[in-house]
Amino acid sequence: MARIRIIVGTVYGTAQFVAEELRDALDGHHVQIVEQARGETLVSDIDILIVCTATTGTGDLPDTMQALYQDLQSTPRALTELEFAVVALGDSSYLDSYCGAGETMQACLMDLGAKPLAPEPLRIDAALTMTPEEEAVPWVTQLVQGK
Repeated sequence: MARIRIIVGTVYGTAQFVAEELRDALDGHHVQIVEQARGETLVSDIDILIVCTATTGTGDLPDTMQALYQDLQSTPRALTELEFAVVALGDSSYLDSYCGAGETMQACLMDLGAKPLAPEPLRIDAALTMTPEEEAVPWVTQLVQGK
């Protein structure tokens, strides 16, 4: 049983809903959802971090992810024991910034030495699906299988 923390970056609530569906699907693991995360919240007492974030503006992190990102940038720490995955929500009609928040978090965590469970974030396109949880749940459950 893995200790999993899901950090949520949401604008209109979709990422929060996806995170809740992930939590429910990861039955058998100890799963906690955290909004408004700070750096110290990120790594304490967990095995796996899942970032589930929407993208806002021109590829920006939602307000609920800003403090965490700033903490990680201003107080770098070695996260070499942390495994993570990123679920990035976006709209491909904004081609230049599509899933930019997820890309930012993937790069940030990798720069700090965290180990990605997947080489790339899962990019879920709001222009193609109204049910992002149907893509996120099987992807994440497969990644954490056996952990």
